[in-house]
Amino acid sequence: MINNLIIVLAIPIALMAFDSEKQDQNKREWISLFNGKNLEEWKIKVTGHELNDNYANTFRVEDEILKVAYDNYEKFNGKFGHIFYEAPFADYILRFEYRFL
Repeated sequence: MINNLIIVLAIPIALMAFDSEKQDQNKREWISLFNGKNLEEWKIKVTGHELNDNYANTFRVEDEILKVAYDNYEKFNGKFGHIFYEAPFADYILRFEYRFL
């Protein structure tokens, strides 16, 4: 009987601790990775080119928007581009808007 009582009391305490942790996560301050002005703190890699060689201006900032465009390519030729933030992160939530034209 005492063991059952301990279990019954432990469950609400565990749930309150879980809820408290969730609330702490919601209070965390957002870190903005994009400044809306330039690609500072970002690393660019395009297939067949050196790191940070932004071939044909593939990644650019226009009107405070980070854009990826292939309009300056004569041929695509599998030149996939990737952009990476310079600092590693773990346990994160991303918030962004995007659209394809």
